[in-house]
Amino acid sequence: MSGETILEVEHVSKSFGGLKAVDDVSIALKRGHIFGLIGPNGSGKSTLFNIVAGTEKKDGGRVLFDGTPIDDLPSHKILALGLARSFQIPRLFFGMTVLDNTMTAFKGQVGEHPIAALTPSGSHRNPSWRQRPGESSAFLKSKTSTSNRLRKSREDR
Repeated sequence: MSGETILEVEHVSKSFGGLKAVDDVSIALKRGHIFGLIGPNGSGKSTLFNIVAGTEKKDGGRVLFDGTPIDDLPSHKILALGLARSFQIPRLFFGMTVLDNTMTAFKGQVGEHPIAALTPSGSHRNPSWRQRPGESSAFLKSKTSTSNRLRKSREDR
């Protein structure tokens, strides 16, 4: 199963005016593998991620996630399929491990959808996602507490 392709980007292009930000990019990522995309500032890395995540429309090509075309899906539907994008603004909880920091994004979070900003916890899509004030902070406090206990036990060894 680890050799199966999970994400395919085929001949994707995007221009802003006369500037080609992404020019005929093709990538096939295998399930279970780690892939890095590096390049200088302005080389189109973020634009490519935005296209894959559905926050930017491509000019040409196609994008498939787990065999399903996601080219024309809005970002919240791509997220529901299991493909999420993180942003370059790290707001870390320094008392937590890397794993605990990544786990703070709970399943079902709505991301940066404009309507979600105006409604409590994505209730515009699914009322069961509503949460009472303090639930998030209680979750984070419990994660921080767990992380601190683990770190303390490692230090005691």
